[in-house]
Parts: sequence; structure tokens; C-alpha cells
Amino acid sequence: MLLANHATPGTRNAIRTTVHRLWLAPLVRTDPDAVYFCSTRNALTPEQKRLLQDLARVCNFKATSDLPQWLTGEEKNQLRAFLEDQSAVQPAGRYQFQIGNRLVDFSSAVGLPRRAKGIETVLSLVVGWLGNQPWALKLLDEMGKRSLKKMIGELQAGVTPGLR
Repeated sequence: MLLANHATPGTRNAIRTTVHRLWLAPLVRTDPDAVYFCSTRNALTPEQKRLLQDLARVCNFKATSDLPQWLTGEEKNQLRAFLEDQSAVQPAGRYQFQIGNRLVDFSSAVGLPRRAKGIETVLSLVVGWLGNQPWALKLLDEMGKRSLKKMIGELQAGVTPGLR
């Protein structure tokens, strides 16, 4: 079931799995997979972006997945502040961390999603079945290539992708 699958890529799942792997930090480097500051072509809520940014601080992960051309002046300032931030990070509970003078709680993102019911179950089964069909995967691949080609064209034209 893709739509209700706790292993499906997504912000909440990235946060949950990274938080649950922090105990490995003395042995391996953990990271939240991606950190975003950009609002263009980004469906993350401000809270989700902030949680990812805070988790990156906990992991000492200093990078972003944003293209610089997509960032507004304010978003570039936020990114710069993130990269320059030297706040001390201390565990304050199982899912809580003191980052500088702020207490950050990841509890809202660590639970498993609720089980699908009714029409969600049917949709999950259909999407799961489509995900195993070579023709559907080729169609999605073609759509992705067209979207990428359009985005590259917009960048070459000096247009912020998605904003016209």
C-alpha cells in the first residue's frame, strides 16, 4: 500500500527514520536526507521545512537540496544563517533536543501513519498495482523527463521555474 506505507519517501518518514537512527551517531553519520529553504516547487509546510532544518542541525548536516536560482533573497539569508549556525545541540528527551536556546520536539513526526481505511485502501491498492506495471513506470518516467526538460529550459531562459 503506497499511500499509507510508512516506508514511502516523504518528509515525515525521513524525519522519523533519521530520529530513530540517531543512536548510531557514534558509529556512522546520520543525515535527514534533504534540507529545504525554497518555497518554489516545494509542497513542504514551513513546519516541515523547519523540522528538517532542525534535524540537520542535530545531525551536524550542512547542505541543502535547493538550487540557488530558486531561492528568494530571504530564503538565501535563511540558508546562510543555517550554514553559519554554531548552536550547541544537546539531547533533552527521547525525541527532544535543545538547539541553542530553543527546545525542538520531533514527537509529532515519529509515529507511524494511521492505517488506511475505505477508499484510501482501494486507492492504495490501485497505485501499488500501477507501480508494478512497466507501462505505468515508463509513463511516469516520460512525464518526469518532460518536466525536467521544461525546468531546464526555464532556468536557461532566466525564469524561476514554476513562476511566470
